[in-house]
Amino acid sequence: MQLNNTRLELIYNMIKNECKVFDCFGDVGTDHAHLPVFLLQQGLFRSAIASDVNVLPLKRAEENIRRYGYIDKVTLLLSDGLSKYTKECDVVCIAGLSGTTIISVLEKYIESPWENNPIFLLQPNTAISDTRKFLAKHGFVFKEEQVCIDKKHEYPVIKGYFTDKNDNDTDTVFYHLGLFKDKNDENTERYLNILYKKYNDVIKKISNIDRSLSDREASLLKELQTVTEFIENKIRIQK
Repeated sequence: MQLNNTRLELIYNMIKNECKVFDCFGDVGTDHAHLPVFLLQQGLFRSAIASDVNVLPLKRAEENIRRYGYIDKVTLLLSDGLSKYTKECDVVCIAGLSGTTIISVLEKYIESPWENNPIFLLQPNTAISDTRKFLAKHGFVFKEEQVCIDKKHEYPVIKGYFTDKNDNDTDTVFYHLGLFKDKNDENTERYLNILYKKYNDVIKKISNIDRSLSDREASLLKELQTVTEFIENKIRIQK
């Protein structure tokens, strides 16, 4: 089986970088269960849980799991987030969901965290800054961040785990850029350029509003101006 999906390939490589074999992989919002099957094929896990909040994705997942002969190694689970997991996983992936949904899943998790302190791989499609803000304020250790840029869409993936300590960077720039604020590779520069353009478009729209700005609009304008100024200076320094 091939993933044929640059986003999933990125997540796979971020797991592979741990350089060890794990017991159990948890895939929240599994859809077709492509990632659990591939990880088992590569020998990175001994078992997996493929969960979804809807029945139809689980049926698609079961078809793939049976096709590749892993029905005895993958548990299919109808679950809202991690709420129905009866076995703790070593690595949990929550990818392709909104940031709001991911935050909701993690809010429930931190109320009753697992004993084995799993590694999380998180790929929010929206509300990325809100997701980082939530993580930072709840003691999440940001181990790694990578981004997949595919057909003009960017998919940042956050890797880390929760801890009782809270030594995170909690400024506006970090919430928007995460570990990318200190990275200097070509892919990061490309990603920052995309964000710079997007944020500037929003800044222009807010600036052109023909009335007094609401508190929320004024706060967002100031926030995005801070981030775009940082990106501008960072890219200029690199060049």
